[in-house]
Amino acid sequence: MENVKAIFEPKTVALIGSSRIKEKVGMASPQLFENVVYNMRKFFRGKTYVLDVDANAEYTRVDELPETPDMAVLMLPPEQSIEQTEKC
Repeated sequence: MENVKAIFEPKTVALIGSSRIKEKVGMASPQLFENVVYNMRKFFRGKTYVLDVDANAEYTRVDELPETPDMAVLMLPPEQSIEQTEKC
């Protein structure tokens, strides 16, 4: 049950995206990554790690995180999503 609880009540979430992607990704607008980061930092009570794969951010790779997140949300084009999923 503890594994399922991490899905519905995560304590740590990794947001994996790119602030440099300007084209539409799936049905999402180009500003999706920035909007989700803003809202998670404002409203989520747990720890949020932001991985910006294309920028000089605090984290650019999953293996740089100080802990393993309970959940990862990928907001990338398909080819980059596969690469990042393999790293998780």
